[in-house]
Amino acid sequence: MCEGLTAIHSPDGLLRYLAGEGYAGTEDIVYESKNDETRWPLVRHHPLTGRKALYFGSHVTVGIVGWSGGKAHQLINHLTKHTTQMRFQYRHQRQVGDAVFLDNRRVLHAGTYYDMACHSCLLHRTMVIDLEPII
Repeated sequence: MCEGLTAIHSPDGLLRYLAGEGYAGTEDIVYESKNDETRWPLVRHHPLTGRKALYFGSHVTVGIVGWSGGKAHQLINHLTKHTTQMRFQYRHQRQVGDAVFLDNRRVLHAGTYYDMACHSCLLHRTMVIDLEPII
């Protein structure tokens, strides 16, 4: 169903979501419209394994090329509901000394609330740049 579709991604989708949730920013951080978008195939292939993966975000994917806004929104909602089922989730319970690695080319990820006032956590992010675009 998704093969051959091109998704439209925009930070404005996330900004609309945050505004709807009551997050308008803080004194230090102001959410402003960027008015830029990118287009990527909705189905990508992992460069090493060739396995297919969906490439979308529930809030940043704002359309599908050639589709009406309503139809695209329905598909994104359907994909979000399907891919976020508990049976597909891994929720890590942090413990001292943990090292967690994830491959963003294959994982839809989301952070959950973490009380930084009560617990400290040191995070390192490492990025690997592929030599060719993942399509």
